[in-house]
Amino acid sequence: MAELEKRVAEKEQAIRDLEHIMASPGFYDDRSESEKGVAQYESLKADVAALMREWETLQTAAEAKG
Repeated sequence: MAELEKRVAEKEQAIRDLEHIMASPGFYDDRSESEKGVAQYESLKADVAALMREWETLQTAAEAKG
């Protein structure tokens, strides 16, 4: 579970970094590059959601074992 938590934290940091870049002036001036950035952002968010589901599954299993 600790490894999952680390991976979630890394992905969340990457999301924050990308959000900062996306908020900067001129980010959307180059449509091709901005589309890549937005796609990466969406992919990172999906990765975090999947990791969180995995973490929740492990957490539930650990709690069931007592």
